[in-house]
Amino acid sequence: MRVRALGAGKHLRKGKKPVVAGVRRRISTARQTPKGFLLDREELDAPEEGEFYVADLVGLTAVNDAGEVVGKVIDTFETAAREILVVREEEDRQDLYLPFTLEHVPEVDLWAGQVLIRLPEG
Repeated sequence: MRVRALGAGKHLRKGKKPVVAGVRRRISTARQTPKGFLLDREELDAPEEGEFYVADLVGLTAVNDAGEVVGKVIDTFETAAREILVVREEEDRQDLYLPFTLEHVPEVDLWAGQVLIRLPEG
């Protein structure tokens, strides 16, 4: 799991016990990356019904309203406004950058391994 530390992140290291979703969890490993700190997933609570971790989106097939495959989610990144999905198109192998909003990503189906996407106009 990638987390953004407040301050220097010295509190995000092996053996420390931060509170995650209201429960104190022990960190078994941590590694700093340019995008934040990576923690072991087993330290996290299971998502509730209808919830998921953003990292679970990577690898999902992106389909449009007609059910046609557009491409695959290859990455996500955070901007000041919202999370962005990076979808690599099937046909021309270009990357699409899609705001992760209900307007542009109205449905995520982890069991089916796909996300429904609606491309911004233009």
